[in-house]
Amino acid sequence: MSSGFDHTAQLAFSHNAAAGRLLGLTEQQIANAIAWLRQRCVVAVVRARPLSQWKGLASAQSALGAMNTLFLARRGVQGPLQVIEGPLGIAHL
Repeated sequence: MSSGFDHTAQLAFSHNAAAGRLLGLTEQQIANAIAWLRQRCVVAVVRARPLSQWKGLASAQSALGAMNTLFLARRGVQGPLQVIEGPLGIAHL
């Protein structure tokens, strides 16, 4: 939270890693599913104040998005694989 990322960002990455294994996806397919999550990462401002009921649903939405990317990756759709270390990746932010 101190860096501006909500815990649902980490949830999405870990969800894809675990669920991808359970679904029998290859490492490459799981990597592509994880790659799309950079733009789906929920920023901390969603939970900073009691603005809406959305803050209580963010984890469920994160899991739903993670499953969507896994099923797309299983069909061969690719994502940008450098979302962690790459240019403007999460490590840079």
